Amino acid sequence: MRLVFLFIALFMLPAGLAQPSRQIQHQEDQNRFRIWVDGKIGFINTYGEIVIDPVFRNANNFSEGLCAARVNGAFGFIDIHGNFVIPPQYDYAARFVEGRAVCFQDEKRVYIDRNGKEPFANPFKFISHLENGRASVCTYSNKWGFINAKGELLIDTVYELVGGMIDHRAVVSLADEAGLIDENGKFVVPFGKYKTIRGPMEGYYRVEIPDPNPEDPKQHGKMGFIDREGTLVMARDSQERGRIMGDISNGLVRVELYHKSDVRGEPEARYGGYINLKGELIFDDPDFVTAFDFADNRGVVEKRNGLYSLIDTKGQFIAEDKFTEILSPLWRDSPFRNGRAFVATDEGWGLIDTSANFIIKPRFKKIGYQGFVGDYFFFEEENPESKDLNRVRYGVADSQGNVIVNPILEDYNPKGFVNGLLACVIDSKRTYIDEKGKIVWQASPVIHKEAGFNIDFMNRAYYCARSWSGRNSDRYDRDGENNFPRPIKKRMGFVPKNLSFALDSGESAFRDRLVMRLGNTSGKSIFFNADDGHLYMKMQALDRHGRWRDIEVVPGRMCRFSHHTLKLNPETCWTFSVPRYQGDFKTKMRMEVTYIDPKHKNRRRHSERELVLLSPEFEGSINPAQFWRSPSYSTRTGTVDPYGN
Repeated sequence: MRLVFLFIALFMLPAGLAQPSRQIQHQEDQNRFRIWVDGKIGFINTYGEIVIDPVFRNANNFSEGLCAARVNGAFGFIDIHGNFVIPPQYDYAARFVEGRAVCFQDEKRVYIDRNGKEPFANPFKFISHLENGRASVCTYSNKWGFINAKGELLIDTVYELVGGMIDHRAVVSLADEAGLIDENGKFVVPFGKYKTIRGPMEGYYRVEIPDPNPEDPKQHGKMGFIDREGTLVMARDSQERGRIMGDISNGLVRVELYHKSDVRGEPEARYGGYINLKGELIFDDPDFVTAFDFADNRGVVEKRNGLYSLIDTKGQFIAEDKFTEILSPLWRDSPFRNGRAFVATDEGWGLIDTSANFIIKPRFKKIGYQGFVGDYFFFEEENPESKDLNRVRYGVADSQGNVIVNPILEDYNPKGFVNGLLACVIDSKRTYIDEKGKIVWQASPVIHKEAGFNIDFMNRAYYCARSWSGRNSDRYDRDGENNFPRPIKKRMGFVPKNLSFALDSGESAFRDRLVMRLGNTSGKSIFFNADDGHLYMKMQALDRHGRWRDIEVVPGRMCRFSHHTLKLNPETCWTFSVPRYQGDFKTKMRMEVTYIDPKHKNRRRHSERELVLLSPEFEGSINPAQFWRSPSYSTRTGTVDPYGN
C-alpha cells in the first residue's frame, strides 16, 4: 500500500512544482522564510520575493539547505528552489543537523543522510539530533547511550538516563544514583557517591550527597559542587543555615539564610545571601529577602520594601535601593547579560551597565520577557483604541534605545530577527519586517479556516463546561466559556434513559468545527471529574491497523487546587465545538469522555471510579502524525506543559 501511495504522490508531484513562474531579481539570496497563503506554505527570500510557491500543507524551516515539506499526506525534503531532492514518503520529518535528519514511518524513527539513504539500520526507540558528531539513543528497554553518525555505539546503552555531552562530560543515572562520564564512557565520578548531579555551570556540577545514616533523624544529606574532574570543592548540610539554592557563578553561590535566633528557619524569617567556595558568607543582611544569581561580577538583592540593589563580589553596594523592578528571564536568574541589565524605576524601564549607570534612560512601560534578542529588544504598550481583548502591542528597539519598530506588533517570533527578518503579526496579518523596520512581506488577514486544523501533532483537548449547581462549580465560572447545561429538545438524537453523545452535522455545524452534544436522559444527575472547567474528553480515530487511538491530549493538572467536579442534571445537555480536522488519511472518528460511576456513593464526588462513554462514529480525515507526535511546548507565561513532556 505504501509503495502505491508513494508512486501516486511522485506522479502527482513534478520536480518543479513549487518553483514560481515569476522572475526573481535577487537570485543570489539563499535565505528562505515561510509564508502562509490560503492555508498553504511557501517561501520568500530576504527581499520579500516569493521564491517557492505556497503549495505545501506543512513545511518546516530550512536547515543545511534542505526543508521538510508535506504534500499529499507525506513528507519529503525540498531544496532552496522548491524541488524535491528526497521524495515524499514519511509520516513526519524533522530538520537536518550535521548531515542527518530524523524521519518517521509508522511512528518508527528513521535516520537518513542528505541523499535520503539510511546510513544504518535503526534498532533504537529514540535517536536525538547529532551534536558534535554524536547522538543520544534509547533502546526499547529504556536504556540510554551514545552513537556516532554511522550508528556505531560510542557509549553503551546501559543507563536509565543520559545528559548532553558538554565539554567532554555527560551526566548519567542508574538506579537513583548519578555519575559523570567522559566522551569515551569512562567514569569521572562513579555511581554511589551522589544521588543527583546537575550542570555544568562555569565548569562546576551541583551534587546531592546522600545521608550517611538515613535512619538517624539528626543526619541530613548535603548539597555541594564538584569540578569537571570530580573533585568536591564545597559541601553544606541541606538543613543548615546557608542552604545552597543556586549554582556557582563568578565564584559565588546563592544561599537561603534565616535569623540566627530562629533555628527553625520559618518562611517569614528566611532571606537570601551569598557564600564563596570556602563556605564564607560574603553577604548576610536580613533586610534583603531575595538574592539573585551573580553574573558579570554583579549580584542583585531585593529589600523587604520591594526595592532592588546592586552589589559586587565582595558584597559591597554599587547601588542601593535604586530600582523598583529587574528583568530576570528565569527564576532567581541574574538580570545581567554581557554587562547590561534591564531595570525599572518610577520613570519606567531602562538599561544599566555594571556600574549602575543608565545606558538607556528609563522611559519604556515594559520590556519583553526575554530581554535582548541579538542586538534588539522588544517593549510593550497598551493600545486603548484597540477593539481586541488583548490591547498589548509590541515594539522593537536597538541596544541604544532607538525605536526601530513602533508598538504596532500584535505578536512576534520570540527568537527575534532571523537572517535579517522578524516574523510578526500586524493588523491581523502575518508579516516580515527587516532590521530597518520596513515591511518586506505581508499576508492577507489571519482567518482561522478549515486549513487551520490541518496539523501534524496531537492537539490539546480543551472542552469546557459549567454547572448550574454542583460542588466547586462557582469557583470555575470563568473557565466554562458560558457552556451551561441547556434543556434537551426533541430530535436532538440522544439515547433514551442514558448518558449519550449526539452529533449535529446540520446547519448548526461550522466550516471548521463540528457540533457535539453530551446529554443526560438517565433521570439522575451525573457528575464528571474536571480540571479548571475542562472535562476529561478527547477525540479518537482509527489508525491504518484498525485500532482506535487518541489524536488529542487532555492537558495535565495545572495545580493540586484545579481539580473539581461538574454536574449534568437530568434532561439537560452541554454543547461543544469540536475541531473538524483535515488531512490526507480518511478514517472514522469518535469522542471519548469519562464520568463518575453513578453507583459509587462518594460524598466528596472526587472519585477514581470512572466510566467511559463513546460517541457515535463519524467520517473524518487526519494526518498520520496526529496519532503520536507531541510537539515541544513553550510559553511566555511559564505555565505547565500540557503534553507532560
